[in-house]
Parts: sequence; C-alpha cells; structure tokens
Amino acid sequence: MFVIAILATVLICTFPSRAETVEDVCPEDLINSTLNHLKIFNGTCYQFVKGDDARKQYWEAKDKCKSNSGQLAMPKTEEINQFLVDSLLEFDIEDEVFIGLDDIRREGRFRWVDGSYLKDGNKFFHNFAGGAGVNRQRGPFAPRDNFNDCVVLKPVKNEWYDLDCRRDALRLLFSWEKNRLFICEYTKDDSD
Repeated sequence: MFVIAILATVLICTFPSRAETVEDVCPEDLINSTLNHLKIFNGTCYQFVKGDDARKQYWEAKDKCKSNSGQLAMPKTEEINQFLVDSLLEFDIEDEVFIGLDDIRREGRFRWVDGSYLKDGNKFFHNFAGGAGVNRQRGPFAPRDNFNDCVVLKPVKNEWYDLDCRRDALRLLFSWEKNRLFICEYTKDDSD
C-alpha cells in the first residue's frame, strides 16, 4: 500500500496537469500563430503582444483582446503582477504595456475591464508609482489631471502609471497618443 502511494505521488508530480497547457487554455487561433507569445498562469492564458506593428491605442487594444474572446490583462494580485513583469522581461518587452484598468468613467475611481473596482472592500492590490493613480495628490490645490485615465505597466520599474488616452479628433489626427503594446488574458470559459 505504501509503495502504491509513493508511485502515485511520483506520477502526479512528474506529469503536470493537462489543464495548464497552452493548447487547453488559449484560443486555438492564437496557438497557431508564431507572432503570439503565450503563457499560462493559474489556469489563465496570457498573450504578450509584441512588435512595432502590434502597438495600439487603449481602446484598440481592448477591442483586439475582445476579438479573440478575451480582455486586457488584470493583475489583481501581487502574484499575477509579478508573473506579468517576469514574462514581459523574458520576452524582451521593456516598453510600457496597457493593462485592463482605467478611470475613464470617473476620475480617481479605477475600474477593471471586467467591471469590478480596484478598491473592492478590503481587497485592494495596486502597484502605482508614487504620484500616479491612487497615489496622486487630490484636493483643491492638487494639479488637475482629468485625462490620465488608462493604466500601463512598466516592467523595468515594476510600476503602474495612468496616462492620457482620450479619443478626441485632434489626438487621432495628429497621433498625439502614443500607441503601446498590451497583454490579453483568456480563461477557458472566454475561449470556448
């Protein structure tokens, strides 16, 4: 009986769960493309979009993720955030990337792309740099920044920053908004 228990433990430890493979979790059309950098973490497929021609504005990045039944990545925990940073650096992506967090609807009230809020009761993780996002000075004498609405992750600094991402005609005409790389996430339910 003892030998069977040891053998079962060895087999379980030797052969990882099939559910943690790219083929099982990621959308099929992403798996077959050599342009995609895919990794699995905690049952979620992450697509690290890389290349100068892949750069998008915030709403374009959101739409691109949605087109494959996903959404912009949501690093809601320190572990997920660190996984994303480590993966970006592993893929030689040092530029800032869009994540699925913004305060477009109401300044200072950050909301994830799944509709949940950054501050959700006592559950609250953020990685904003000092002076950015929730760390920004507020009040009557604070500088106004009503247009810094979309959040990026800077992997080299392992910090988040909120940036201007308005869609007004002048910005589109003169390309004032910098296009950025982004990370999409997919769960098995999303990609079915």
